[in-house]
Amino acid sequence: MKGRIHFIGVQGVGVNALAKFSLDAGFEVSGSDARPFELARSLEARGADIWQGSDISRLEGVDIAVYSSAVKRDDAELKYLLKRGVPCFERHEFLHKVSKLFEKVYAISGTHGKTTTTAMLAHILKERRVVAFIGGESVEFSNYLSRADMKNASLTLENLLFPKKIFDGALVVEACEYKRSFLDLEPTVGVALNAECDHPDCYFDIDEVYAAFKQFLYLSKTKILPNSLTHLLEKDDRERIEKYLNAQLAKYLEAGINCKDIVIALSDALASYGVSEDGDVLKDGELIGRLKLSDSSAYNLKNALFAIAVAEKEEVDSFESISSLSCFSGVKRRFESAGEIGGAKVYFDFAHHPTEIASVLLRARKLGRVLTVFQPHTFSRLKAYMDDFAYVLSGEGAVILMPVYGARETSDAGETSLSLRNAIFDKYRKTDVYLTRSDEETLSFVKMFANDYDVILFVGAGDIYDLKKKL
Repeated sequence: MKGRIHFIGVQGVGVNALAKFSLDAGFEVSGSDARPFELARSLEARGADIWQGSDISRLEGVDIAVYSSAVKRDDAELKYLLKRGVPCFERHEFLHKVSKLFEKVYAISGTHGKTTTTAMLAHILKERRVVAFIGGESVEFSNYLSRADMKNASLTLENLLFPKKIFDGALVVEACEYKRSFLDLEPTVGVALNAECDHPDCYFDIDEVYAAFKQFLYLSKTKILPNSLTHLLEKDDRERIEKYLNAQLAKYLEAGINCKDIVIALSDALASYGVSEDGDVLKDGELIGRLKLSDSSAYNLKNALFAIAVAEKEEVDSFESISSLSCFSGVKRRFESAGEIGGAKVYFDFAHHPTEIASVLLRARKLGRVLTVFQPHTFSRLKAYMDDFAYVLSGEGAVILMPVYGARETSDAGETSLSLRNAIFDKYRKTDVYLTRSDEETLSFVKMFANDYDVILFVGAGDIYDLKKKL
């Protein structure tokens, strides 16, 4: 073995993908987590040593440690390793070092849609020399894909600590703005899908969010972003792009095409893509083909458009990308079908920001009457967007509110589900909002109301997904 890397919080999607990469590179891997479920167990099946909770007695021989952003500085294992001088890196710091090993880095950022877009791009490029770190679980290859020649790369501990390019392929990576971690990357191509304030615990307001995304784009050699975010670019670039896009829009309108979105690519050659409401993809005003996705929601058409634009930088023909995406299987927890209860179709969705919830509810309501089961994610987010959550949940159909999933926070950081229930009633006089205290109570309510609805929608980024197994 080349050395041992230990991962604290190994059930976390991002940390887990880095552990899989380390295994593929020939390192001995161990990991710990308070909840070592499927993702962590998949590492165990590949030869990693995985355990639940902290156990410093098993840390002898660790050369490098990587820990999740959710791990506290007083974690027993982290404190032990730091005291012994073992190099310890937070996930985004280790990801920065790994990214330096690749010739090209394609980084997908954005408040909404980055997991799906990253998975789409990985799907398009899967026959090439590529490694992909996905911030969720794609149906096709979970949170990690490797087509790089790992065995012949001779990756060593020294390469990780003092990285230099040893892979001639590309790294596809989801770039998260939480704690500004995406600023550790220097992408060959940087994508900004959209920008909203989703993390009020580390951003004061939207201006701080814009400043972070602007810095991310500055660090990116080529920038791909929607027309709506051109204000984040430097003045000269913005003026050049707006002149170009106006010419493209004139072409579309002249041809009678109603485009849903325009994506720009700022590079030596300026490329512009558009997508119509029917999925027609246009480049420089010319029709390329029609997207036929298994999930052709409006937001997924936009996600696909970005994936196609990035794939072009890897010299993938746009028509080839469109054809490839017709076989894209999707990402778990993105309007994921989970059977039926009492004749009502059941779906799970990761939406946890008011904008996301509004989009998924709009989609669900096209299928009939909706019973919404919502688990707020973090107390600070609920406090920051209380009025927005109340508004999007105040429409038709009953709402079941589960206790807040605190993640890295305690209730001192914000509001509770009771506060949300009161806000919905006080402002909108909506009475069919119910509070539950446990999974079992939630499922009892669902079964009680199921016959009155066409769709039951479970929404949230916490452990609400565990209910799928209990249905």
